[in-house]
Amino acid sequence: MNVPKEYNNPLLGTWRLNVAKCTYSPGPAPKSQTICFERVDNGLKVETTVYEADGSTTLTYYTATYDGEYHPVTGLDGVDDIRMYRIDELTDGRIDRKNGVVNGHRLRTVAADRQSYNVLGSGTRASGVAFTYTLHYDKISEPPR
Repeated sequence: MNVPKEYNNPLLGTWRLNVAKCTYSPGPAPKSQTICFERVDNGLKVETTVYEADGSTTLTYYTATYDGEYHPVTGLDGVDDIRMYRIDELTDGRIDRKNGVVNGHRLRTVAADRQSYNVLGSGTRASGVAFTYTLHYDKISEPPR
């Protein structure tokens, strides 16, 4: 039986944002963030917890596949749905939309040792302010088997 590449997706597991290695324009950076990627057929189930600089907490959820379609997002201000696409085994991309209009792009690249990954992102926030960021995540646990 051939196993789809997504079953070996290097993002699977739980990751913590390394704030010291990130850049945000404009800021501020969150205090911390944890993101968990779980396997679904041809895609990912994603749960993110962000502890914001102002002390609030943001929870976001989505399940999306690499099928070229947009999938709904819950809890992400300024984003209704996203589309994921694969570039290669260690790299994927995401396009964000609000009210059917693209307002963000991100490129995720996992390190060859699969113990960290970086995200390059840009777009426009719900407030209309343009943003860019470079994020660095470190793996804190492997996915359940």
